Order: sequence, then structure tokens, then C-alpha cells
Amino acid sequence: PPAASSTVREAIADYLEAERAGHVQAPGPEITNKFRILYFRAKQLFKFYWSGIKLLRTNFMDMRTLQKGRRTEGWDLTRRELRFIERTQGDLIRLVPFVLLFATVEELIPLMVLYSPWMLPSTTILPSQTLRIKSAEEEQRRRALLSLGKHIKHISQAILPKNVQGLDSIEVNGLCRALDLGNFAPTFWLKRRLQNRLE
Repeated sequence: PPAASSTVREAIADYLEAERAGHVQAPGPEITNKFRILYFRAKQLFKFYWSGIKLLRTNFMDMRTLQKGRRTEGWDLTRRELRFIERTQGDLIRLVPFVLLFATVEELIPLMVLYSPWMLPSTTILPSQTLRIKSAEEEQRRRALLSLGKHIKHISQAILPKNVQGLDSIEVNGLCRALDLGNFAPTFWLKRRLQNRLE
């Protein structure tokens, strides 16, 4: 199908762009055989993923340090640090299926990379894939905000006093999508996420 071939072309372009930028090693001029080039690139991609898993371990340790400092010493974390914690927690959730595939049926990893890179930990995503994922997220947020147009007065009345309990399920769902908080949860749980973000 055209969509599938387009996805494959995008994935190949992502990898070649990573080669040009030096994120993965390019095959040397001495490697001319097509099979050897393919094998070399597969090996470099494996190294890239392994490095990403190790980087996630480092991020996890840094996250624990920030959380402990906040809990025991009252550190006032910056927005950047809070986003780092949020991203790392999401990466840890995505790490489980990724590692299971990586350790058991690693042949499925290329399919995962092709069709659902958003399911990978952020430390194992090629830079151009990251840009495309962020672009799609921005478009989703834009659509969510547009869909909330007629509710905006009611929402502003609830948000200004930092109380989301008066919002209905449509407003809560749209705000969560607009703020990139996820919207696959019961309304009461989404309200809790919103309240935490406002506070």
C-alpha cells in the first residue's frame, strides 16, 4: 500500500539523516557489498538502541536524585526538571515492551520503529523521528484547542481559580490533549492530572 511504502521511505530517510549527522556510524568506503552494508547498518542501529537503553538508566538515576531532593530537602524544581521527570517516567513505561522485543524477537524492532516510533523510549528514537513525532503532537494540540473554542469562557472561569471540578468530560478531555497530558483515562483521573499541572 502507498502508506506503507511512504512509511518505509521515511524510516530509511531517518536513518540516512542520522548517518549524515553522525548519530550512527556510516559504512566505510571499504564496505561495498550490499549485504555487508545492510549488516553493518543493522549492527549500528543495534548499538544505537543499546546506547539509548544505557542513557535511560542514567536518566533514571538523575530522576531519582531530583525526586529525593524534592521530597526530603524541599528542592524547588524548575519546569525543565519537572518535564525531565515526566519524560523519564514515560520512557520507563515504554521500556518494558521495548526490552521484551529487544531480548526475544528483535526482528520486530524494525516494524516498531517503522510504524509506531512513539512507542519507543525517547532515548532510542532517531533525531528526525523525534521532530516528526513532536510535529504530530503539536498538530494534535492545535486541533484540541480549536475543538474547545465554544467552551473557552467556561474553561477560563474554572482555570483561573485553579479548580477543574466544574469542567465537563469534553472540556477535560480537550484540555488534557492540548496540554499533552494524555486522555486515555476516566474523567476523574484526567481532572486530577489537570489539577496537578495547574498547581
